Amino acid sequence: MDSIANSIVNVIKNGDVSLYNKTLMLRTIAIIAVVLFVFTYIFPTNYAYVITLITFALWVGSNYVRYTETQVDTKNHQIMYHLNVLQEIINMYIDKQLNKDTIASSKLTNKEINMIYDKNILSSMYIDSNLIEFLYSIKQLSEWNDNEFYLLLKGTNNILRLRKEIEIYHEQNNMYPDNIFQMTENALQLRTNTINNMHNFIYSIPKANIIYTYLDKIIHRYMVLISRNTDKMYYYTKEHIKKVGINTDTKFINYNNIRAYDPDSVQFFT
Repeated sequence: MDSIANSIVNVIKNGDVSLYNKTLMLRTIAIIAVVLFVFTYIFPTNYAYVITLITFALWVGSNYVRYTETQVDTKNHQIMYHLNVLQEIINMYIDKQLNKDTIASSKLTNKEINMIYDKNILSSMYIDSNLIEFLYSIKQLSEWNDNEFYLLLKGTNNILRLRKEIEIYHEQNNMYPDNIFQMTENALQLRTNTINNMHNFIYSIPKANIIYTYLDKIIHRYMVLISRNTDKMYYYTKEHIKKVGINTDTKFINYNNIRAYDPDSVQFFT
């Protein structure tokens, strides 16, 4: 019985479980409870039957956990592949710039070239899988304007980097960084820049109404997705003010007037 229940135990044994694991745990427990209830209601009970029933219920729950984890693992591999494709687009753009016959590029050492590639790693994109999937879905734009797409990827990654830095600092110190207002303002400026990058594709895409409509839709979708991240950063600034109070370092950000409308997003504002 222990081996059968091993997958379930792995889900619940950690005290600090993720939202996904909590949901999976609750669903697994619900499935086991339903199996126990149904079979107890239908069949007569005795000691041997109870042992068999519990074993069977754990087997059902264990197989559900294994199936779900397999699906998630497959999805994670897909997202990682898409992120690698986006990174390859970045690297190809850098290759193109370095291969230009310019005096500046010809004087670069191997160490300096490696530093350029390192600085262009999409190191923070992983925190938002929705953005990875979206940017991968519009990678065709890079063929029409590789410079704008490069700036779009870089700007998006930098916004996520700022959000990640705030969250890591808060996790480690149970407080927000003192420069959270500047970090949030930087993210908002980057958001404006990346949205402008999206608009700039209008000059290089094929001249057809269906392509114009497509561009309008993906611009709106990008605004929604990126604003979910700046929404969180703005929420963190409000929480910071609640914790430390208003002082000379406090900076109020007029955020409601510039955020994108997203009917599906979590509402942080009261």
